[in-house]
Amino acid sequence: MEFFYNPDLMSEADIKATFVARQSLVDELVNLIKRQPDGAGIQHVVIIAPRGMGKTTVLLVIQFAVKDKGLSEQWQVVRFPEESYNIYDLSDFWLQILQHLATDTKDNELQQQIEKLPSEYPNNEDLQEVAYALIKDWRRKNKKRILILVDNFDQILQQINDERDNARLRDVLMNDGTIMLIGGATTFFHEARAYDQPLYNFFKIENLNDLSFEQMEELLIRRAELDGRKDFDKVLEKQRPKLRALEFFSGGNPRLVLMLYRVITSTKMNDVMDGLEKLLDEVTPYYKAKVEALPPQQRKILDLIARESSRTNEGLTPGEIAKQTRLSPNQASAQLKRLVETGHIRAANLRGRNTYYTLSEKLYAIWHQMRFGRNRREKLQWLVNALNAIFSLRELSDATSRLDTIFKEHFIKGQLKDARDTLEHQLLLTEAMPFSAVRSQTMEKIINHYLQIKEHSSLKEHLTQETLENLTFETVAELINNKCIDPAEIIKILESRGISQDEINNFAATFNSMAKNLEDDNYDGLLKKSELALKIGVKSSTLWFANGYALFNLKKYEKAIISFNKALEIKPDYYNALAYRGNAFLFLNDYENALIDCNQAISIDPKKANAWGLKSFFLLKEFSENLLDKKLDLAKQKWIETFNSVRRANFLEQVSESLNQVLINTAKVEDFDFVKDLISAMGEPNPFFALERAINYLQTKDETLIEKLSPEVRGVVEETIRFLQEKPANENQTSKKTNKQKRNGRVNKKANQKSLPDSRAEKKTT
Repeated sequence: MEFFYNPDLMSEADIKATFVARQSLVDELVNLIKRQPDGAGIQHVVIIAPRGMGKTTVLLVIQFAVKDKGLSEQWQVVRFPEESYNIYDLSDFWLQILQHLATDTKDNELQQQIEKLPSEYPNNEDLQEVAYALIKDWRRKNKKRILILVDNFDQILQQINDERDNARLRDVLMNDGTIMLIGGATTFFHEARAYDQPLYNFFKIENLNDLSFEQMEELLIRRAELDGRKDFDKVLEKQRPKLRALEFFSGGNPRLVLMLYRVITSTKMNDVMDGLEKLLDEVTPYYKAKVEALPPQQRKILDLIARESSRTNEGLTPGEIAKQTRLSPNQASAQLKRLVETGHIRAANLRGRNTYYTLSEKLYAIWHQMRFGRNRREKLQWLVNALNAIFSLRELSDATSRLDTIFKEHFIKGQLKDARDTLEHQLLLTEAMPFSAVRSQTMEKIINHYLQIKEHSSLKEHLTQETLENLTFETVAELINNKCIDPAEIIKILESRGISQDEINNFAATFNSMAKNLEDDNYDGLLKKSELALKIGVKSSTLWFANGYALFNLKKYEKAIISFNKALEIKPDYYNALAYRGNAFLFLNDYENALIDCNQAISIDPKKANAWGLKSFFLLKEFSENLLDKKLDLAKQKWIETFNSVRRANFLEQVSESLNQVLINTAKVEDFDFVKDLISAMGEPNPFFALERAINYLQTKDETLIEKLSPEVRGVVEETIRFLQEKPANENQTSKKTNKQKRNGRVNKKANQKSLPDSRAEKKTT
């Protein structure tokens, strides 16, 4: 098992088995430990490298080497954890060393002394002196010096943030001879590089370089041997083009190389995507902290270099940086110098002419691109490039076919988030294909899938001119109808297909008018333009639907049904055509066909609103019939189903007044508790608060129920109370049939009016 972020959880044998490229540095540092003088003048070291480059592993291997080389008789290793958040002054630093000594050597007496120190010496300076005196005392007793291995040493110094403590630390490290320190840091930190700091130029600096191609190979082979994979060198030989790609995208970062090890061995698409995305997610806190610690001007410059280099793949000159950040040339040069010193950027001088500044870490460049890209394409372009370099067209094509099947399974089950995530992966793989007929066909499917789940905003980012030119007209029409592209784009597409200029003008006028007419309810204009387009002779379900939509809103229901039929002949599963045809049948009192279309539309897409609005009419009708027949349990069930249908249709706001009136009428002929039961069964939020409060008042006569209401609600509640108080004392049973007819007529009328929301609201789901 690989511990990408916690190598100290690996066994010593595993660490040694996979340790490559850094052995010469370990040997050099071990020799340095051997040569240290017995007193003052010890040389201390800090290893500088970005995260993931192997600093922690180097420190671990040094710890093993001290034991293996027989140095443990002279040196006691104290290795700090990778993050030491509990150190905020020099006292904490000394106490941490003491705690490690007590724990590692099982020294109970020392442990007891440590526990007493903070209470016995509340003054910080006294505590520092006593704590370090204990360290020296431990050395005398055990006749060993102490080798401190401390990762993220720069972080500890930032936490201490005290020049006096740093000066004391320098004095001890330089003059005492008790301690040797080998630390790790991600950059050449301020405390060691600033001229005015006590630790300036105090440490010997060692840099970890990127792995070479050969070193990457060696690392993967060793990892495979450890996993018991036989003949991995032969597998690696076949996958050499992929390894070359990984060399580029990993930047020689050992952590990323190991994360992509599974990709080399399995060639599964999700491995490379998940591995890269997981790595970038894991380093987010580190890079955020790293950037946010910079002064504002440096942060601005770093952001500019990251953005522009991800766009152009080139660095920027000082003049370009000064111009785009609006800094003076002197200010820009000074800040660039500091950023180079801290390792955030690097300078490339081209034959003494211009200096170009780029980011120093490839991983940071990729992270910045993913996190701050202006759109999804920019955010994930690095991953598209990686996939294109690593996988063949056949591998990409096979993977997209599998993902297409997975999407359909998620969609049928209503698992829209999983369906969307599957599309994201499928789209990445498709974009990585060289542009071809295979890619074009796959993009067509993906676009229609995006339309199915209404992910319009995500879809728009991928609708380039190149993509649109290779789509069928039917798909383009759907994109226009869903307002995913500007209708003017149709002109370029039609030109590429050899259609005459007059026809192009007609189409352009038609689709521009369709978009405008859908917004301003100019159904006459929509009807005229859709008929013009249909006369050209293109078979388009979208155009037939637009024609039927205009006729429907002009209340020409029979003609609308004919147009919807035409649309459904071309596209039998056209949801909107079914939903609107069902409503047209409803207005013609053809309840049987209306219900058939309603149920069929829901079966095609249970997430869309239109058909649920139609369904609510039939459910409300059944509620009224059961209520009048005194089948209260059935009535309650139908009321809940009605309310749920209205909610799913997303037009509760439009019909809540009508439903409220139905409940008020019910309260005039049925027991108040039954109506309250109907309201409570619907859950939250409660759109019938006024009616419920009015009923509570009539049942309890508690004046506070009215007095504590806000003014705008109180008037509605009082009006409802007056209306309910008009309820007859005894219902005339002989008028039951007449009342039933009247109420049925009233409910039918209301439901007919509200079975679809106002067409302006409907556009959101059309």
